[in-house]
Amino acid sequence: MTNSQAIYAMLQNPGTWGLLGPADWTTVQLILNNSPRPGGYQIDGISPLGEDLFFHPQYGALNTIGSFGTSDYHGVAITVRQRYKNYLTWDFNYTFSKSLDDASGLQTAGFFGGGGLVLNPFRQRDNRAVSNFDLRHVINANFVVQLPFGRGRAFFGNASPGSAAAGGYCGYNGAGAATVQEQAVRIRQISSSPTRGNNPNLFRDPVFASQSFRSARPGETGERNIFRFPAFANLDASLAKSFTMPWSENQSLQFRWEVFNVTNFQPFDGVQTLATPTDPFRSQPLPNFGRLTSVQSQPRFMQFVLRYVF
Repeated sequence: MTNSQAIYAMLQNPGTWGLLGPADWTTVQLILNNSPRPGGYQIDGISPLGEDLFFHPQYGALNTIGSFGTSDYHGVAITVRQRYKNYLTWDFNYTFSKSLDDASGLQTAGFFGGGGLVLNPFRQRDNRAVSNFDLRHVINANFVVQLPFGRGRAFFGNASPGSAAAGGYCGYNGAGAATVQEQAVRIRQISSSPTRGNNPNLFRDPVFASQSFRSARPGETGERNIFRFPAFANLDASLAKSFTMPWSENQSLQFRWEVFNVTNFQPFDGVQTLATPTDPFRSQPLPNFGRLTSVQSQPRFMQFVLRYVF
């Protein structure tokens, strides 16, 4: 059997060679590297130079740290604010931006686990994609309203000294707070289409999504950060009233009712696995392919605060 015939046989019939799962080019390279080591795969005509053909026997992996990474950030920010008389103040902020880099991990955090790892240092731009923290659209607004109740107001204007205020904060991110990494290669356009229910998934049709990729070929790096999680939104609100103490205008008692995540909106986050088989058209995706496993925010909760100022 020639080298090319043996490699083709490995890829087409992995069970013949004692492989538990589908073989890809990395697996074949590993077999060639180990053959004909005793107890390894014995393949005639393979590895004529002996064992450790590709990798130095001292290393399973050899990572290095360098300052050669590149990144770019482009954005525009718009802010509108207004104060209407003495009972309404509001701000509106919008940012449209795009962050690109070769890797998004910190060299001091998660490095040996793959964080900030450039897969092919000879073609560094193969890994260039949107950053893990890229936020395409960021919208936030806040407002403070003086309620028309109490001394000097439209209602109960002759009441004892005091004032009331209601405030709200709304934050919305239209792009999602994170992206999902994928090192396979797309063979057709595919985007995330999150579903809810008992088994929430990043894709409406996981089989179609899995069959939209193929394994990277020798010399290919694969694609990075091509999916986005569902958009994140949050609304907080508070209601407060202050009472001036009758014995001193410099002392007051304030009561506040604060509610966080008023709408109880909890968009999904975290994918259990996006591993694809070598030939997705011959194999079904893993049962947990695209399965969403967590949420991006806490459930709605509230608190009451009593504050004495002097």
